[in-house]
Amino acid sequence: MSNESSGTKPELSAAKKALLEARLRQSATKESEAVPRRNQTEAPLSFAQQRLWFLDQFSPGSCAYNVPRVFRLRGHLDAAALQTALNSLVERHEILRTVFKLAQAEPVQMVQPPRAVKLTVIDLTSFSAPQQKAKLDETVMSEVKRPFNLSSDLMLRGTLVKLASDDHVLVVMSHHIASDGWSKGVMFRELAAFYNAAVSKTQVALSPLPLQYSDFAAWQKQWVKGVRLQKQAAYWKKQLDGAPALLELPTDFPRPAVQGFEGITECCFFPADLLAGLQALSRAEGVTLFTTEIHPTADGYDFGELKDMLAWRDRQR
Repeated sequence: MSNESSGTKPELSAAKKALLEARLRQSATKESEAVPRRNQTEAPLSFAQQRLWFLDQFSPGSCAYNVPRVFRLRGHLDAAALQTALNSLVERHEILRTVFKLAQAEPVQMVQPPRAVKLTVIDLTSFSAPQQKAKLDETVMSEVKRPFNLSSDLMLRGTLVKLASDDHVLVVMSHHIASDGWSKGVMFRELAAFYNAAVSKTQVALSPLPLQYSDFAAWQKQWVKGVRLQKQAAYWKKQLDGAPALLELPTDFPRPAVQGFEGITECCFFPADLLAGLQALSRAEGVTLFTTEIHPTADGYDFGELKDMLAWRDRQR
């Protein structure tokens, strides 16, 4: 089974990953602590999860934070092995089988026992190529727009579209409360490992996870409180002092009365010399290329108040 998805970001090399991890460890403050394993099924939400849970309560049924991953798979595919692999992924990662509910007026995450992932199989082999494309587009968009029920659903589901005996499209959906861009690589490396093990009927070569996400969430809530919380709050109050209550970005159209999420992706390519200059500027300022690219000044408008949240990837494990 080969993966021929286009437009995906390249994976970091082993050397670059090692360097990144070393730098993250070095940047951790002296107050950093190793996250302990709790072995409990209930935990508070992390700060990032709290934001997403609130937005889900504010706009129930929204698909704005669905995380779609669509892959074209060419070659022989064992659908039963794929089902086993998805189930194994959910069994390994508690966050994928975690639900989010209220307990004593506070949201909590509750880890559920392992259960089968819903894998819908759609056979389009009897349709012509133009019909396949239309139905495939319709299927993908339908899955993307189908919301998750955070209080009951698995945070992972799949749809397998069969175009030919050796040509499939796999749509894997998760919710941002349980998955992010960083975890994409982890998910598919392990999915491939579980799939290959199921096909060959061998044991998967993956080490047990030392921590689960609920361990981090519980640790974070304990760590960021008291003096640490006061210090963080004081810093951001100073940084955001005088910031506008509403960030009025220069847009092509007026802000609608009701927020929507319809949009389009605009792709552009930077010349090599421009990219090299941006990378040099980023290194000189001690920021990432991403930070440099989202901090422009357009038509005299200062984007200085545009902030992005951290993913807390510098924690010791």
